[in-house]
Amino acid sequence: EANASEIFDEMQTDFIPKLVKRYKDEYGANLTVDWQGEQADNAESMSSLFSGSIVALLCMFILLTLEFRSYLQPLIIMSVIPFGWMGAIVGHAVMGLEISLFSFFGMVALTGVIVNDSIVLVDFINHRVRAGIPFLEALTNAGKRRFRPILLTSLTTVAGLLPMLNERSMQAQVLIPMAVSLIFGLMVGTLLILILVPVFYNIYGTMLGWMGVPLIPEDHSDAEPVEKIAA
Repeated sequence: EANASEIFDEMQTDFIPKLVKRYKDEYGANLTVDWQGEQADNAESMSSLFSGSIVALLCMFILLTLEFRSYLQPLIIMSVIPFGWMGAIVGHAVMGLEISLFSFFGMVALTGVIVNDSIVLVDFINHRVRAGIPFLEALTNAGKRRFRPILLTSLTTVAGLLPMLNERSMQAQVLIPMAVSLIFGLMVGTLLILILVPVFYNIYGTMLGWMGVPLIPEDHSDAEPVEKIAA
């Protein structure tokens, strides 16, 4: 047995190329194939979703740059997004599901949750550094103090989506891939946020220390004296 997606892939890779070659060899004519119906709609939706996601990520970067007054800290915050997407893809493999349009909808929603968790961690580190706490100690404190809020944010989201995985109604089958993307992406993303964000921040602070640049911009009116990273 084969589903519609497998049949479509086989036609694209095997049947259509042979048909085009046959017409060219036997009749000297060029044959073109134009996909319509559901496949055309899916292709249009995917193209629109991809373009919209690029614009959303760009806007997200601009807003984070304005908020943190840094071009590198937004990159630290957004660096975990691809790992969350990888978790979503692995989740589809574990559940035996194909990646669909709704899977990508789930990945878009996953991006927002991962960025929110990363912001919580980076902002806490910034406040610790501004308070005069040594850099490495600030990183350690951030991981300990923000562990529970980040974990609870992810667990409550996962718990709310779990019932959908057990739903057997026809209407729910369309939404299950979206739930799988969110659940598995959050499980992987939450773990990596607590590990990778402090690691990347450490690299970021070390680089600024080598260049003799303050870790936190000095024009924060509510900040205490800025601590510079020792070279």
